[in-house]
Amino acid sequence: MITARRTGAVDPDKQRYTERAGREYAPRANVDFGLVRFDIVSVLLTHPPKIDLLRVLRDAFGPQRTL
Repeated sequence: MITARRTGAVDPDKQRYTERAGREYAPRANVDFGLVRFDIVSVLLTHPPKIDLLRVLRDAFGPQRTL
């Protein structure tokens, strides 16, 4: 049986790491970092492989936001 962490797994440390990566990537993509949005997608897979739940938390965190 495979288990995964819930949305709560995106803790402040992971937010900082992800934002730092976004800050480095944004200029390469010619995107203003102030316009960047970080979404969290949770997927629950059941057996046989089937998506049982798909949840999207839009704009979960970013330059002006926190979880």
